[in-house]
Amino acid sequence: MRILEAGTRPGERIWTGSCQKCNTVFSARQDELKKITHEDQRNGGVYAHVDCTFCDAKAPGAVVLHMTKDVDTADEPRNDTDVVARIRDAVQGYYAALTAREHGQVAQDRAFHKIERVLGMSWHK
Repeated sequence: MRILEAGTRPGERIWTGSCQKCNTVFSARQDELKKITHEDQRNGGVYAHVDCTFCDAKAPGAVVLHMTKDVDTADEPRNDTDVVARIRDAVQGYYAALTAREHGQVAQDRAFHKIERVLGMSWHK
């Protein structure tokens, strides 16, 4: 059997989130996380709760991480359908962050930057 397109091994998946207390933004590989919870699947409800290493807030309720979709790590989009799917993933990641009670502006900025990367756009003064 041949691999046509390599995916991401489960332990290498990237999770992102922010501290509920100090709004510090974090990312972690899945194999760094100790406990992953499955909540509301309608909103992509797979979360990990960890301690904040910046302000020392303790889990649960400190840092809530959610799995970052392939929109962060995928190569250039292959076609318009791929672009739309990756933008949809960015928006769903934003909704999941809100469901996890992450800071709304941080989640919005993260989603917007993902969409910019997908479209190959950025603002320069």
